[in-house]
Amino acid sequence: MRVLKVLLPLLVFLLVINCPAYSQRKCGTDHRHQQKLLDPDYRKIFEENRERIKRNIGGNRSTIKIPVAIHFNGAVTSANMCCLISSSLNQIAALNSDFNSTNPDISIYTTISNVCPQLYPITSLSQGMNVEFYIANSNHPPSSGLNEGDYAITVGQEEFPSAGTEWGGYFNIFVDDDWGTSSALGESSAIQGLTGSGSGVVIHPSVFGGPGASCTSGTSFNTDPSLNLGRTLTH
Repeated sequence: MRVLKVLLPLLVFLLVINCPAYSQRKCGTDHRHQQKLLDPDYRKIFEENRERIKRNIGGNRSTIKIPVAIHFNGAVTSANMCCLISSSLNQIAALNSDFNSTNPDISIYTTISNVCPQLYPITSLSQGMNVEFYIANSNHPPSSGLNEGDYAITVGQEEFPSAGTEWGGYFNIFVDDDWGTSSALGESSAIQGLTGSGSGVVIHPSVFGGPGASCTSGTSFNTDPSLNLGRTLTH
């Protein structure tokens, strides 16, 4: 459990500090991150956690399983729960592939590495993190209204930047089309996102889901043809 408590804040920190320069449409995360670095408190936490990542990630260790809770808000409704569940499962599968270097299009990285080896070293491909994300289905917070066996998926209950301390043991993903930052497709909860207090990362519905799969429940998911592989959450 100690390792899990260390990794949860680090993963939140790590997930949205980079954005691929080769995307046809930029997700805006790089720009948003640079804005946040102007805050001396955020910059201090950023530097401290960069060092913590170096110390705690990598090496030979058993697979660490990270429970995930997904909170839909904004224009998203519960009209098509099958859509919400399938999009969530597809997104988590894409996230696991990226974090463990098993994604089928990994050859793209090799191509980019040949051009920009300093920014994208080929050696990073061999550094699988031995992390497995999964949508929790038991021991939910009583206030969630979820039953044992239900996926930890809420609609219209929790808003970015925090779902509250009752969700503190989860990696929280907020899916929202209107969280207040129109220039980016996702961001972390800044300093709060590093505390494990129920905060996490937010992502726009248009880039949430798995490779090529799209559906609608109040709003449409994974509709951007240039960013529909589930990569945006990783970045």
